[in-house]
Amino acid sequence: HAISASPTAPFRWWYLPSWLGLDAPCVVSTWTWAVSRTSDVPLTLLPAAALFLVVWCIYLSDRLIDVARCQDWSKATGRLRFGREWRPLFWMCLGGCIAGLFGVLWAGLPLEVIQRGMVVAIGVSVHCLAFVTPIVRGVKLPGKELGVGLFFALGAYACLDITPSMLPL
Repeated sequence: HAISASPTAPFRWWYLPSWLGLDAPCVVSTWTWAVSRTSDVPLTLLPAAALFLVVWCIYLSDRLIDVARCQDWSKATGRLRFGREWRPLFWMCLGGCIAGLFGVLWAGLPLEVIQRGMVVAIGVSVHCLAFVTPIVRGVKLPGKELGVGLFFALGAYACLDITPSMLPL
């Protein structure tokens, strides 16, 4: 499989973390760890694993949606063409994420984290409907990245036992 960033650019192995959508879960995990350190709130393994897997699920799903909706492959980025060529791998990773999430739940993810995560999930779902899948008005709304940053931050705080007075508002 010889996929590259542009039709003439060579493939580089260091593209893989981004092309597989692993950059986002790594960033949000690092961000959450940094918040936990500066807040003196421990980040335990199960919430950290849940956050990583949820974010990766979102990014894998977004890539699969983009691949399914691409109208002009001659203008597609290398990342999108990689997603098309390796679609079965993306589905296997998505299945692995979902299985991992069930494992984290089974292992005893704290109820408070689940409750806070569900609140964030409602917001992410509305954001997806407005900015990813053009259900509202039939077109994608501008400002997708602002929402992504907001939900990254909210997800980070949902994993930690932070009181409202500790939030940087």
